[in-house]
Amino acid sequence: MDWNSLDAIRALPKAELHAHLGGCIPTTAAKTMLREFQVQVPGDADLEHGLSIVEPVSSLAEYLRSRRALDQLPRGKPCLEQMFRSALAALALDGVVYAELRHSPFKVARLGDVSFRTALEWAIEALDAARSAVRGIEPRLIIGIDRANVDIGNVEEVLGALAALGRPKPFVGLDVSGDESFPITDELARLLREATERLGLGVTVHAGEVGPPENIWFAIEECGATRIGHGLAAAQSLPLLECLKKRGICLEVCLRSNILTSAVASLEEHPILTFIERDVPFVLCTDNPGVHAFSLSQEYRLFHGLTGRGDILESMLARQTGYAFSSFN
Repeated sequence: MDWNSLDAIRALPKAELHAHLGGCIPTTAAKTMLREFQVQVPGDADLEHGLSIVEPVSSLAEYLRSRRALDQLPRGKPCLEQMFRSALAALALDGVVYAELRHSPFKVARLGDVSFRTALEWAIEALDAARSAVRGIEPRLIIGIDRANVDIGNVEEVLGALAALGRPKPFVGLDVSGDESFPITDELARLLREATERLGLGVTVHAGEVGPPENIWFAIEECGATRIGHGLAAAQSLPLLECLKKRGICLEVCLRSNILTSAVASLEEHPILTFIERDVPFVLCTDNPGVHAFSLSQEYRLFHGLTGRGDILESMLARQTGYAFSSFN
């Protein structure tokens, strides 16, 4: 296998377990949608930079701020369907056969001025239409919760609406993301655990991306997370590394994203090398491939250039299958 050849890597079936819906859309498609649906972006939003981030910024906080224009999507079910279709088409072109997309019904409800139940129904219908249009990829949805803007009542309503709909097949998990300076409350942690018990949803939490190891411990012990988004800080704690290994908790590693957010100073300093040495479970992911103009195949090539571990890449689909929140084979 030629791990320097993107064409060869694209030919490999792959699964994407950590990608945000808006961040999957190629920049040209995102600009078209903003114009077509006449979306008014905030006056201080950087339309150009916010839709395409290909050079490192100073911090994760700046990275999140710069995406304010993209955060104005989706606007209604037709827009949501276009977003799904664009994202799935780009992923399928890269050889992705299964994808768990982070998606926020909270944002859909707010921007569309509809109920949470309607927002969930729109997602189901829009994803089904996109799936019919784009062959070769099986999509699922992870409900995204922004830790900086949590309304416990809203989370309870969304979970209640999901239960009333019979926990539709597309919805497979919950994710808490965003600025780690906003701690996850005990109330939200309780709701995450209950969602696993009552609805069978998987839980993944962005933790240790730029925050301390304690955030990862909290995600595991209090939130019931079986996957951790990024988890870079785990390398700072040998007991935590051992816990991840023994309990089979998977780190969703996004190499290029960590460079662009300046979570790591350089690829050579990325803790992926420690994760490999300590036999910590991980899968390679993209985070925001459209925004970064950097595909999962490119992540594979980047990983091989750093580690030389073609054997890990050859078994990556088996890893992804094992840690996915839904079966897809």
